[in-house]
Amino acid sequence: MIELFGATIAILLTWVVLFLIFAGLGLLVRRAFGLSIHCAENYLLCFWTGWAIVIAILQVWHLFLPIGWPAFAVISLVGIAGLLWNAHDIWRWIRTKSTRKLILGSFLFIVAVWLAQRAMMPPLAYDSGLYHLNAVRWAASYPIVPGLGNLHGRLAFNSAYFLYVAMLEIGPWIGRSHHLANGLLFWVLFAQILLSGLNLLDVRDGWQTKDIFHVLLLPPIIFQSLDINVSSPTPDTAIFILGIVLTSQLLNLFSQKDSSSKKIKYDLLVIILIVCIGITVKLNFAVLGGVSALLAFLFWFARYRDDQIQARKTLAWTALCMVAIILPWMIRGVILSGYIAYPSTIGAFPVAWRIPREAAIDEANWIRSWARAPGIHWNQVLGNWNWFKPWAYNILKNYFNVTIPLLLTIGSSLLIFPLRLVKIRKSQTIQWAILTPSLANLAFWFMTAPDPRFAGASFWILGAGAVALAIDRIKQLKRTTLSSATLCLSLILCMIPFRHMTLYYGPGEDHGFHATPRSELTTFVTRSEVLLYTPQEGDQCWDAPLPCTPYPNADLRLRRQGNLGSGFLLETNE
Repeated sequence: MIELFGATIAILLTWVVLFLIFAGLGLLVRRAFGLSIHCAENYLLCFWTGWAIVIAILQVWHLFLPIGWPAFAVISLVGIAGLLWNAHDIWRWIRTKSTRKLILGSFLFIVAVWLAQRAMMPPLAYDSGLYHLNAVRWAASYPIVPGLGNLHGRLAFNSAYFLYVAMLEIGPWIGRSHHLANGLLFWVLFAQILLSGLNLLDVRDGWQTKDIFHVLLLPPIIFQSLDINVSSPTPDTAIFILGIVLTSQLLNLFSQKDSSSKKIKYDLLVIILIVCIGITVKLNFAVLGGVSALLAFLFWFARYRDDQIQARKTLAWTALCMVAIILPWMIRGVILSGYIAYPSTIGAFPVAWRIPREAAIDEANWIRSWARAPGIHWNQVLGNWNWFKPWAYNILKNYFNVTIPLLLTIGSSLLIFPLRLVKIRKSQTIQWAILTPSLANLAFWFMTAPDPRFAGASFWILGAGAVALAIDRIKQLKRTTLSSATLCLSLILCMIPFRHMTLYYGPGEDHGFHATPRSELTTFVTRSEVLLYTPQEGDQCWDAPLPCTPYPNADLRLRRQGNLGSGFLLETNE
């Protein structure tokens, strides 16, 4: 029990430190726009801004150096500088006595302890054993390795999320960074949801549409925060959370009426940051993010189209922001695989380590077919619709991630539009545009890789967004009645994931933490005498020594003999 208590305290203290560092980076950006900090919501938004900036910094850092304590130290110093620069506003906010702050703090502590216990569990996500943990180890051990995808194709997927996890591989957290990474993101998102819940209960100040949206997302966030997602370093979880944060910020932008130009420009920057970082975390964020960014630009230019100077300036700095994040990501892709967005073969570069085109196509086809009919070879799945009926049956059985949010979307649409219970003013219709990115993303998802986890939060963004907008438009009822109905609906839906949860786990064998699974390894020697580790059974390396691959290739060789950091290529490429 003492070890369990110690592990919990270690996680909580580290999360607080990381939150302050990331929020400090975000505060620098906010201060650069001349905006002060006056409420908890501002600090939470600064965290997401800071987290995005950290990913952007680490992308460039890893081009030259491994990710480790020097990177963390530099980022920490900049974050602390942001806190010191805003110390006056922070101290003024802390000194303000408020019952809301006490309630929010109490709930956040309870949630943090609950999440910390789940974060102590082993990283059980299948892909974490397949390549996540190995990708983190490569990032922490070497600068970006040319041709790493020739060793293991999944290592060429180029997710910048693993750089963030690798940055946490310092001190006592070496080999344990997965206990921190996603749990911190969940904790901050829970804080936003709890804050919105308090807004719904506050009769004096009232609530905004985004408060309803946040509270309705409590059930899927609880569902997502099961052990496998909190303790595993999976970018799918980060994409789910980023989709919610992005849509919330877009809704906030569309709801503004009297905000200053610099406040709206700041909100636009936050949206662009989240979109670009989301793409670097996982490419399937591109449609949701791209449509969201387009809507944000259209909103801004519709409002300030007469100010040509401001329009040019805004285009300039947003373009610079996008290039500063996406260009290093594309460079990283070429270094890892020879393609800018592997396994897509678009943007192939004539480098010696480029993964063979046939292998890239095979990888892409397996992703597309596995999402439709797992376990069946792609040449039997792609090119026909035989997979559709069993796929549809299975996906509708996924009631919590798919069926329930779809029913919420359909029910809200039937309530508002055909029955015409409320007249929507033209100035308010723009808020319904927040559903467009999710609709576009689901259409693209269905045509490419229709596995529910690849859809991110799109189903729930549709469901919660439609209900939130419908409730906000029903003016015949009192606001207190509407807020009570929202809270009741959310709590009822929360009962579903809680039924599948184990509320208590005993301490693990690693000082309270549950250890990472291990695979029995064997060795494989290529024709050029490169020693590879490979699992004796299955295809999961887990946290095996480098270089490990479940798919050893006799043609693999190092670019410089004896130097793993020099990169890998195939003798057939020469």
